Amino acid sequence: MPDDGDKLFFVLCHFLKNNALQTFTGFAFGLSQSKTSQWLKVLLPLLEKSVRQAKQLPARSQAQLDQALQSRERRYFG
Repeated sequence: MPDDGDKLFFVLCHFLKNNALQTFTGFAFGLSQSKTSQWLKVLLPLLEKSVRQAKQLPARSQAQLDQALQSRERRYFG
């Protein structure tokens, strides 16, 4: 059974590789595509929840990006 660090590494590799094909992710970790799919269904929502709680989700629109940049500008340059 993989430990939490292994699970985090697995889901981040898939997520940060622009949602690589499950076949590729599975091959890289020695899993079948179906087992990869099962793990991703469990781990991706946990990753998204964690990133959301840390307020680190990527901007999904130009307005969100502008707001985030303005907020950081005010924080750092007052």
